[in-house]
Amino acid sequence: MSTAPKPTVQNPFASADAAGRYAAGRPAFHLLVLSRLAPHLTGRELGADVACGTGLSSAALAELVGEVRAFDASAAMLAEAAPHPRVTYAQAPAEALPLADGVLDVMTVAQAFHWFDHAAFLAEARRTLKPGGVLALYDDFFLGEMEGSLTSVPSPKPTLPATLPRRATATRSARPRRRPPGSLSTRKPGNIPSRSRSRNSSPTC
Repeated sequence: MSTAPKPTVQNPFASADAAGRYAAGRPAFHLLVLSRLAPHLTGRELGADVACGTGLSSAALAELVGEVRAFDASAAMLAEAAPHPRVTYAQAPAEALPLADGVLDVMTVAQAFHWFDHAAFLAEARRTLKPGGVLALYDDFFLGEMEGSLTSVPSPKPTLPATLPRRATATRSARPRRRPPGSLSTRKPGNIPSRSRSRNSSPTC
């Protein structure tokens, strides 16, 4: 029984235009996050930054370890990366890194884990990290503020038709409401309609 092939995901960062916009607008927050790893990276020499993009995360990692191997699947993104004396860039997918077994002290992934084949990547991380190595996956969320005040934009006034439709009125029938079983009547005795009785009729007990 044949299985359907998995759909391929197009890399949104493959074009030179996308890479240029990424390099111009990506916030550089990476060192703020990685500085929290500093107590765990004492004496660590070799690190890998996977899905490095334009190298912001790679340069941040280079502040904490001696040497960084940075990898990304997009050649256009790597072309936008700024040179760094302790960072070496190479094109490679996260699931197949050109590294020997057990050589890395630390591996980082910034804002990219959701793009990976998780099982394949984690197997690759286990293969390339030393025993006791550090794997750090991190992301960020940031708030943006639009220029100008939203209150300065006049809100449009609703336009009403010249003549509004008359409200429909419903008439209720004079049918008396049905009381639930066992309830008492609140009608006054004087309002009870009289019923004719025959002379021979007797009250029931």
